[in-house]
Amino acid sequence: MQDLSTAHNEYLKVGNMHYTIDSSKYENSFKEVIGRVNSLLSQTTEDIESVADVLGQISETEVKPLHLKPPCLLKAQMPKWNQVLPLQIQQHSLLTGLLEIQAK
Repeated sequence: MQDLSTAHNEYLKVGNMHYTIDSSKYENSFKEVIGRVNSLLSQTTEDIESVADVLGQISETEVKPLHLKPPCLLKAQMPKWNQVLPLQIQQHSLLTGLLEIQAK
């Protein structure tokens, strides 16, 4: 239980997303559980780092301003993140593709 508490503290409070529990201290089912916890933590870290990379790439591209009709503070007029983000990713992908073509 102490190892799980340490993992919780390292991962969520300290921010050490690459922390894993030493599974060699365990045997049988306990070793399997610790291995699965480590796998879950590692996959979550990979997913977070992938999203961070994409967001970093998006932040480096020119984003076209959104033109909203007044009053733009109405929630109904605000685009949802799942409408804007895919568009920005597509624009980034197109821009990257064009830059690669020009470089050749």
